[in-house]
Amino acid sequence: NKMLVLVDGRTVYSPFFSGVFWDVVDIVLEDIDRIEVIRGPAYGPEDQRILLWHMEHYLNRLSRPQRKDYADVVSQMPEADPWLVNMLYGRYHLEEAWKAIPIGWREDTYEEDRNRWTNNMERARVHLTSAWEQHPEWPEPAALLIRVAMGGKTLPGEDAVFWFKRAVGGQVDYQKAYNNMLWSLQPRWGGSHDAKYAFGVACADTDRHETIVPYQYFRALLGIKGDMEQSYAFWHEHDVYERASDILAKREANVGSESSKNCYRGLRIALAWRFGDNDSARELLQDAGEVKRRCRAFPTF
Repeated sequence: NKMLVLVDGRTVYSPFFSGVFWDVVDIVLEDIDRIEVIRGPAYGPEDQRILLWHMEHYLNRLSRPQRKDYADVVSQMPEADPWLVNMLYGRYHLEEAWKAIPIGWREDTYEEDRNRWTNNMERARVHLTSAWEQHPEWPEPAALLIRVAMGGKTLPGEDAVFWFKRAVGGQVDYQKAYNNMLWSLQPRWGGSHDAKYAFGVACADTDRHETIVPYQYFRALLGIKGDMEQSYAFWHEHDVYERASDILAKREANVGSESSKNCYRGLRIALAWRFGDNDSARELLQDAGEVKRRCRAFPTF
């Protein structure tokens, strides 16, 4: 626990394993610009965020009651950071609320389950809002508040979009914010396929191809396909091919190594094949090297 390994500012070191799981770090040698070795304090200005990341990996292995006990122990420490305490309690109460989700409530436990849902959602809102007020420049609390908004338990005017904008305002490529926003747009939560697609288009139109933001367009499309029993009907109705191919081409241009370029080229080949553009698929295939197997190009499209 005296070492920290960062890749582009994000930790990949596990203090519980005392090492790095290099086999899951998706980086090839050609993409590495430089390696820095620094002696000194383990954590920097955003140490709470890094500590929370480590805590969450540990908490995922605990039962829900144990997670509450963990938050209680941390909160009682004299040096406990208030932001971390609020995040731990906010996450716990949010999980407890969604375990009592008001779907299929039995008549004999209706009141108990409804109260559990309402009380935990309210506690989650209070803790996570406090965490956001303590550090509005950090995306974690706002991203979780999207899920509170899904349950209709945020204050008036603070819907899922409100909290999504605050999350990505802190970190534009914070993946959990996009995950929760896409989930909130599911038809079962009052969203629609059109709304999810519009969100994907907005992500694509940011033109931030050095980040994961435009790729959320594909995550929206794949989510819609899953809802429609793996049908591509929505894709064809909305003529997604040109925009989708453009996103992959620009992403290919933004990666450094030839192996990574071939990965995105493989996705472009599969996409062209899916939409019957065999001439483009053939041309791309002639230019491609060995397509990396982990891209899963044809299973994806």
